[in-house]
Amino acid sequence: MTQVEKFLEIANKTFGIDNETGRGSSNPFYIHVPAKVSKGFLAAIPKSTGKAILTNPLIFLGNIRDPLVSPYAGQYTVGAPSISIIVGQYGFGKTELIHQICDFLKNRHSDHQGLFTLPINLAFCRSKLGVLNRNIKPSVEDFSDLLFGHLLNQAEFDKNFVFEDLLPIIKHGNILLILDGLDELLSNTTQHQTFFAALTNFLCNNEKIKYGGFRFKVIVCARLEYLRAVDNSEATELVKIINRENSSKIPVSIYFLNLDALDDSRINSYIDSTISDDKLFEKIKKNSKLLDILRRPLLLRIFCDLVKNRQNFELDNLLKVEQAGELLEIFTERASKDVDLSHAQERIAAFTWNLDNLARKSLEFYQDGKAEMNIDDIKSFIEPIGGNFGKFDDDEVLNSVHKCPFLQRFSDYSVRFAHRSFLEFFTAKGVAIALKEKNRKPFDELVLNVDTRKFLKYLVNKLFNSQDKFDELTRGSYGLQSEHEWELKTNLSFDELENIRKILLLSMTEPENPPADTEKLIRRFLKIEDDGLHPRFLLYCYESVAVYLRDHQWDEKVRGINQDFHNLSKLRLENTLSRLDLQEIPSYLKTPLKLLVERILDIGQRLRYRWVKEYLNEDKQRYLIEAFNADEEKETLDRIRMVLRHIENSIF
Repeated sequence: MTQVEKFLEIANKTFGIDNETGRGSSNPFYIHVPAKVSKGFLAAIPKSTGKAILTNPLIFLGNIRDPLVSPYAGQYTVGAPSISIIVGQYGFGKTELIHQICDFLKNRHSDHQGLFTLPINLAFCRSKLGVLNRNIKPSVEDFSDLLFGHLLNQAEFDKNFVFEDLLPIIKHGNILLILDGLDELLSNTTQHQTFFAALTNFLCNNEKIKYGGFRFKVIVCARLEYLRAVDNSEATELVKIINRENSSKIPVSIYFLNLDALDDSRINSYIDSTISDDKLFEKIKKNSKLLDILRRPLLLRIFCDLVKNRQNFELDNLLKVEQAGELLEIFTERASKDVDLSHAQERIAAFTWNLDNLARKSLEFYQDGKAEMNIDDIKSFIEPIGGNFGKFDDDEVLNSVHKCPFLQRFSDYSVRFAHRSFLEFFTAKGVAIALKEKNRKPFDELVLNVDTRKFLKYLVNKLFNSQDKFDELTRGSYGLQSEHEWELKTNLSFDELENIRKILLLSMTEPENPPADTEKLIRRFLKIEDDGLHPRFLLYCYESVAVYLRDHQWDEKVRGINQDFHNLSKLRLENTLSRLDLQEIPSYLKTPLKLLVERILDIGQRLRYRWVKEYLNEDKQRYLIEAFNADEEKETLDRIRMVLRHIENSIF
C-alpha cells in the first residue's frame, strides 16, 4: 500500500465510509435526490438572474454510469478544474449524497476507475480554525494543516506528504476532494471569505504539475441558510473571491448545486424499496402535512425505519404525524426504549440514555456555543440498566456511543450529535423541560433559529397537553401579559399589538411561507416602534423583521424597509443604552432592555449594518459592557461579547 492509498483509507474511515456505525452510513435504499445546478451563481431564490438546470448530482459530480442512476434531460457532468458548492436545508441529504458518491466510486463501476475520493468532515478541523481569524490570508502550509492535520497525525505523515504526494494528484484530477459541513467549521463572513481565498490559493498556486494541466475537482457542502447568511442572495461574492485569488488565472468553473425536496414519485419509490406495503404511500398522501415532512430525505428515512421496526406503537400513530418535531420525538424515544437495542447495550455496556438529561445538556451546549461532549458530559445523561449503579468505565462509555443512533463518537475523547437537527431538537426539548420546571429564562431570553423554534412550538404544546400553550407563553415573552409595564405614548390598543405579534411570530417561525400581510404588518410595526412599546415586544418583533429581510433580500419592495430598519435599530440601541444609564428605570424593565441591546447588536451584525462597527471602538465597547452587571447578567454579557467577536470578524 502506497502512502497516498494509506492516507485515503484513513480519510474514508474517519469520515465513516464503509463504517456501519458512522454518521450517514451508506443507505442501501438511497433515492437519488435531484439538484438544481447553476454555474457562477446560486439559483436558490425565486428571482435569480439565471436559470438552473435539474441534474442528478451523482452523475454530475462523479460521472457515475450505473443502471441504478438515471440521468435527467440535458444531463451533463462537472467540468475541471472546478469547485462545486452543494447546499440544501437541514435533512436534505448533503452528507448522505457524499457517502453515495464515495460508495459508487469505490465499490461500483464508473467511467473513471482511477477517481479516488478524499472526504473531509470539516468539523474535525475546528482545532486549527485560528488560521482563518487573522487579518491575512493563511499560507498554503497553514491551510493544508487546517484541512489535513488531523489525518496526517493518524497516518503519522509530515506536511511534506501533502505537497509532494497528495496535492499533485488532487490538482491532476485523480482525487476528488470533498469538504463536508462548511457551516460546522465557520461562523462568520470573514472566516467564510478567508476560507475560500485560501482554498483557491491552495489549489491554484504556480506550482507546476508533472503530468499536465490543472484538472482538480472539489466539492464543498453547507446548509443553504449558512450561505445566505454570509454571502449575497446569489453568492456572487464567493465567485469573485475565487476568481480574484486564482493566481494561475486558469479558468475555474464554480457550480452551485441546490438539493431539491423529494417529489411524490421519489417518496413512493423509497417506501416501496424499504417497506413491503403497497398501500402505505396512499395512506400517507391523506395527511398533507406528513407528506411535506417526508420531502426531506433524513425524515423520510427515519419514518421508514420506524415503520419497518415498529413494536410498541401502531402505524396509525405515525400516519397522524403533522410536525417534524413529533417524528424526531418518536424516533429518539424509540431508540432509548427499544428492547433489542437495550439488550445489545447491556451486552456491551450496562447503561442506556436519559433523554431529559440529554436535553438539559444540549440546552447548556447551545447556550455556550459548544458542539462536542466530553466524558463527564456524557455521564450526565446515561443511566444504568437493571439497577447496576457501578462506576462507568470511560472507554466503555465511548465505545458504546454508536448504539445510540443520534450520537456519534467524534474523537478519542468526545461525542457529538450525528446530525445537527438532533442538537436542535434536544435543545428545544431542554427549553420545554425548563418551562415544565418553572424556569422561563431560556424560553424568554434565547432567540432560537427557525428550525429549533419549530421544534420548540411542538414540544411545548405536547408537554403541556395544549395546542395553545406555546402561543400563551409567547404572549408573556412579548410582555403582553404585563400591561402595567408598558409606557405607551399613544392610543395603541393591545388588541392591535396582539395582532402584530401573531403575524410576525408566525412569519419568523415559518419564514418559507409567511402570512400574506407580513410586509404590511412590518411597515406598521416600524411606524409605531417608538411609541413606548415594551422592550420584550421590540426584541422579538425586531428578530421577525430581520428574518423577513434576510429571506427577501432580493426583493426590491423591501429595500425601503431595510433602510428604515437600519436607521431605527441604530437609534434604538443608542437610546436603550442611554436609558440603562438612568437610575430611575423600573426594575422590571432592566433585564428586557439589556436583552434588547443584545438582540439589536446581533441583528445588526447578521444584516451587515455598518453602524455595528462603531461598537468595536474601545470607549464605546466599554460603555456598552458597563451597562451590565457582570454577576447578575453574565449569560447575556457573554452572548454580547460573542456578538462583538463576530462583528470584529465580519466584512461589511
